[in-house]
Amino acid sequence: MKIIGKKKQFAVEYEIIDSKSLMGFAKIWFGGNSIGTNEDLIFLKGYLINGLEQIGNSNRIKASINLQKEDVYMTFKNRLSNSNDYEIHKYLISLGTFTDDFTIFSFLFENEINIIWKLNSNNTIFSDLNTQSMEINYFKIDKNQYFKIFEKIKEEIIGYM
Repeated sequence: MKIIGKKKQFAVEYEIIDSKSLMGFAKIWFGGNSIGTNEDLIFLKGYLINGLEQIGNSNRIKASINLQKEDVYMTFKNRLSNSNDYEIHKYLISLGTFTDDFTIFSFLFENEINIIWKLNSNNTIFSDLNTQSMEINYFKIDKNQYFKIFEKIKEEIIGYM
């Protein structure tokens, strides 16, 4: 697996299996914690690149966040069960099948992209997820820095096409 970026900051670990259709495996790293499984064959452009772009275009949150990561996560998660809360879905991130075992939210506060996520179960068909912690993870990064790294990721992966 190749790595673009730094796992302790923001990185993508990936392997291209079929360069014609740009299929392969990937895992995203934020602050030393991962999202996704590198055991699920995916369309890298459709799932990985488009998902990272979705995070990069996170919606601005209207209130300041001064709570613990657990409180922030549970506030978002609880809002998902309210069928009248249409606004919450603009913070929910879906990167496709390789992240289906996670609940991921992102939002923009000031000029920082905030990503908060949790593995839903560590009893999955993917061995790398079965050894992963079930704790809530939180990471924030300056939006400009995010896009610098994202452009490198996009250039290297899409450059195979």
